[in-house]
Amino acid sequence: MIQAYLEVLNDPLCILPADIRRELQPGLFVLCDMLNEHTRDALMVSALDASGKAAMKSLWREYEKQRYTGKG
Repeated sequence: MIQAYLEVLNDPLCILPADIRRELQPGLFVLCDMLNEHTRDALMVSALDASGKAAMKSLWREYEKQRYTGKG
């Protein structure tokens, strides 16, 4: 699912408006929560090109910002 989302983001023939990306974000964050770092890295190495890797890094950064860490 994450790979398909990243491919659509980088496809010049597909337009994914910002409001739809915002609506998809909670579901993508749940999927990110299911991944461990090894699986994330394997996805980046085996299935994504350079632009997909950049998009995955951006998605992961946003996920890390909102993730509950149990502090406070």
